[in-house]
Amino acid sequence: MTKNQTPKILTIAGSDSLAGGGLQADLATFNEYGLFGLTAITSIATITTTDFKVFPVDTDVLATQLDSIRLVDQLAAVKVGLLVNLDQVKLVSDFLKQLDLPIVIDPVLAVKEGDYQQQEAFIDFYRINLLPLADIITPNLSEAQLLTDVKNINSREDLIAVNQQLQALGIANVFTKGGQRLAGEMALDLWSSPQGNHFFEKPKLDLLTDINGSGCTLSAAVAAGLAQGLSMEEALRSAKDFVWAAINHSVNLGDQLDGNSVWPAGQRLVNKTQ
Repeated sequence: MTKNQTPKILTIAGSDSLAGGGLQADLATFNEYGLFGLTAITSIATITTTDFKVFPVDTDVLATQLDSIRLVDQLAAVKVGLLVNLDQVKLVSDFLKQLDLPIVIDPVLAVKEGDYQQQEAFIDFYRINLLPLADIITPNLSEAQLLTDVKNINSREDLIAVNQQLQALGIANVFTKGGQRLAGEMALDLWSSPQGNHFFEKPKLDLLTDINGSGCTLSAAVAAGLAQGLSMEEALRSAKDFVWAAINHSVNLGDQLDGNSVWPAGQRLVNKTQ
């Protein structure tokens, strides 16, 4: 039997019990792109009608998972999602430094309440030591605000300002997701690269509910595109179309839960009807 040479891609992320985001969304996205997805689990997130909890995976367990990934041949790309403490950030930073392949970091920041100095140390190390290892980062507006001193992002000029601050950290490509939150009829995102700024626009969907998992899905799609050899611009355009369809075909999990979960099969469903 011949060896199956399907490209392999890794997500380092948390598990989402409702599968809207996290590694579940990543794996579903990788599969839609025709890639074989691998995982290193950082945490388990549980969502109920009254609470949202994140249970960190022990650092030694995460380290052992990463050791197993080192045995894999021909890894094509890595996507990094939720890291829940400083030890995990340090561990993943050391792992990424050993790689020579596309790295996408979605800065899902879950800083716990508590000692401010601990929070500040986490954010500082994350910003200075982890993010510059990425080929591209994909913050949403809240994450971009946490990582910079731009506290109000309401316009194209604000998006440019926040991306410039992030690029100054040594990050070549920044894709800040304005999405539905900025005023206007178009969902607006900004890609800043060494060649300049480029806005991405798509008509806002008429959503009657919140959508869970769009950020995870977009960053996973970008990583998948890069794993397939697409240019950065091609990967971003492909990812935008992919996540737009995933949102448009989002799944309602029931009346007891708020919001819908994105469905990465959305684009495949669109293509079937064309």
